[in-house]
Amino acid sequence: MAKTALETADGSYTLHSERYQQTYHSVHGARTESEHVFLEGSGVLAKLQDPLASQPIRILEVGLGLGVNALVTAEAAARFGTSVDYVGIEHDFQSSELIGKVLRPFDKDASIRFCNAVSQLDNQTLVSEPTSLNDFFSLQIIPTDLNTALGSDAIHAVTQPRGFDAIYLDAFSPDANPECWTFDVLKNLSHTLVLGGNLATYCAKGSVRRALEATGLQVTRRPGPPGKRECLVARA
Repeated sequence: MAKTALETADGSYTLHSERYQQTYHSVHGARTESEHVFLEGSGVLAKLQDPLASQPIRILEVGLGLGVNALVTAEAAARFGTSVDYVGIEHDFQSSELIGKVLRPFDKDASIRFCNAVSQLDNQTLVSEPTSLNDFFSLQIIPTDLNTALGSDAIHAVTQPRGFDAIYLDAFSPDANPECWTFDVLKNLSHTLVLGGNLATYCAKGSVRRALEATGLQVTRRPGPPGKRECLVARA
């Protein structure tokens, strides 16, 4: 288990995972990476600013982790006054105390609400009740591993009555956590996207790009955040 929060280059924080021997976010800037790869790369930022966009905007995050992507998105939702329904899949939460330390640069009330939602999870939870992080952002958590989630009633429940406008694929890397990056997993994730929806990921590995293309998604390389040359967006 991680022991202490690590400050990254933009003043935001992350943790080092002992299980996967990687940091949860880029040491070149956790917030910067989240905003560039996920909020902007997925098209969510543009939708939040579009008064004609369907509301609420529906987002699935694979690897909810420490909540950084969720809090970045919640802040943007409040800034533009656009509703977001957010579902996060995560099976290995850190303590609420450590998560709180990572989230200290973010809105205090939203951070506390996120930590409370995590602390209330138990082994019987398939999908948590919605938690409002602010007036425009609702969070539900599926507290299990990705393969179990994709094969469970929980994923079917949260994709109704329509699928997701965006997927943030932020699992640990394919080398450390290969089960989250297989063709079957990516195919199942692609089926949860609405037409025109985007899957965004920091990963630009060739095998992942080819697997996404094989699912029928249209894959585009984007410039990466600081410290990384490229990232990927796959459009349904």
